Amino acid sequence: MIAEEGIQTVRAELEAGIALPKCQKCGCMESALKNLATVLPTIGTDEASALAESVSASLQQMRPIQYSCLGCEYCYPAVAQNAFGQAFPSLDEAATDLSCEFRVHDEGWPPVVGEYFVLDKATPIAVSTLASVQLAEELAHRRPNGLAIVGKTETENIGIDKVIKNIVTSPTIRYLIIAGIDPKGHLTGKTLLTLAENGVDENGRVIGSPGKRPVLRNVSANEIQAFRDQLQMIDMIGCENADEIGTKIEKLSQQVTAPCGCSECGGKSPISMRIQPDVLPSVPYRQRRCR
Repeated sequence: MIAEEGIQTVRAELEAGIALPKCQKCGCMESALKNLATVLPTIGTDEASALAESVSASLQQMRPIQYSCLGCEYCYPAVAQNAFGQAFPSLDEAATDLSCEFRVHDEGWPPVVGEYFVLDKATPIAVSTLASVQLAEELAHRRPNGLAIVGKTETENIGIDKVIKNIVTSPTIRYLIIAGIDPKGHLTGKTLLTLAENGVDENGRVIGSPGKRPVLRNVSANEIQAFRDQLQMIDMIGCENADEIGTKIEKLSQQVTAPCGCSECGGKSPISMRIQPDVLPSVPYRQRRCR
């Protein structure tokens, strides 16, 4: 009965979502439909087969993807995938493969390609502006002392994967300021805070996250732990005042002590030496669809 109810919920959520023009152009919806299309035929029931047909029809209604996520307060595909996971826990990982591909540089920093601004690689502050895209551009234009990198982080899975990859490969970053508007459906900022506090479970899910799908597929346990050890999170969620954030950046940069400079670590942070760009897996990247 639980399986049947789960399939009914998935169908209702997807049908409601695909009827909306915004969902027809959203990477969240396309990812959910493709994942379910892959796993539903393995269930072998009439209900699952009928849902698979409905999913196939919905895929035909999708338009060219214009955004990976809109941060909707109610995310139909996320609710559908959660319902599927509750009904079929053994198939949940296959049906919720959130490892959206991204490209990793062979050399240089940051290793992960993305929509961000690099100001000074030798400085200790990173800033995520969450869903506030213009705020990232404004901070980059102002170039406050101490700012290494600034960019948006819209999703609580692939977005955080990218943040982790880029930060743990820096020998200097010690603070991550989380500012801007938190995407309503994904709560990426709150997920970052709970990641720092609680870590992840054995399935890569951020423990205690209020986000819809806070599962980290593209980072290792070692990288996640290095990220948590390396950083102090600064909670400025909701703040879009570039002056206030810039002042905070400059104050924090004055508190950071320089690397030890000893012969063993060659002047690099011991944390950054654990994870080097040349050991990160290289996977394909789709510029428009990964945020």
